[in-house]
Amino acid sequence: MINWFRSQNLAIKLVILCLLPTTMVVILGSNLLWGQYRFHQSEVEQQQFIHLALLLDDVAHQHAVERGLTAGFLGSQGTLGKNKLAQQRIKADAAWNALMAFEKAPSTDKSHPAVQKFIDHLTEIIQHKNATRSSVDALSPDANAFIYYSNLNSDVLTIIELLKALS
Repeated sequence: MINWFRSQNLAIKLVILCLLPTTMVVILGSNLLWGQYRFHQSEVEQQQFIHLALLLDDVAHQHAVERGLTAGFLGSQGTLGKNKLAQQRIKADAAWNALMAFEKAPSTDKSHPAVQKFIDHLTEIIQHKNATRSSVDALSPDANAFIYYSNLNSDVLTIIELLKALS
């Protein structure tokens, strides 16, 4: 190999000698760019987890307020707080709809299998909300509204804890 190198003219020797450092610069530069790309992807994922946690927190908060207003409504046998409860239900539904819009957005990749499993479970719980609300509106003694809202909020908080662990 050394004899072959010695037999080459000066231009080829210079090209060969320049290729080695240039190749190293390209390799190191590529490695640096790949690291920056991975860092950026991690940051995007963190932002998505934070946004998802904020949406979940709003769902928990709005449903907790609805639970409190439901207690007042039931405690007064339907004579107090019906309008506030109706307004709060709109806010709770808006919070849920915002969460679902974020979950269904195609431009984001925030689905971790464990998180998705809990959100699917939460979706199943939400499907019983209208039946619970109807029971409350009818002043049904077996409405189980407190258990429903407690389970809903507990599950939302579990998902938030999972997000914290994943991030």
